[in-house]
Formats: sequence, structure tokens, C-alpha cells
Amino acid sequence: MAEQVVTSAFLDTAAVADRYAVSRKHIFRLIDAGKIPQPLRIGHALRWRLSTLEQWESAGCPAPVARRVAK
Repeated sequence: MAEQVVTSAFLDTAAVADRYAVSRKHIFRLIDAGKIPQPLRIGHALRWRLSTLEQWESAGCPAPVARRVAK
């Protein structure tokens, strides 16, 4: 019987840091600088959709458009 590899649809901060070979602290710096797609907040946890990161990588890792907050 063939083995199936199950890939999580969401990555936590540690998994994203491992993916890009940087520290978790650096991931938070990238978030603050708007240089990585914004994570989803699920309760207190931050998660990234794997598909979002893959699309971002395919596009050459451009800085995402900053969100504008209505005042």
C-alpha cells in the first residue's frame, strides 16, 4: 500500500520560520514591515495558509500591499 503524505493547509510561526530558514523573531519583523503576507489570527495563534505562501513565492516574494485601516 502506498504511503500518503498529508500536508497541513495552515502553517504556524515556527513552520514558516523553518520554511525560510530564519528565526521566529525575524518572521515577526517581516510581518511588522509588511514584507510577508499577513497571517490569519485564530484565537491567539497566528497561521498562514500554505497556498498563500506558495503563491507569494511563485510571484517572487513581493512586498504585499499594506492594509489600510479606516479611521
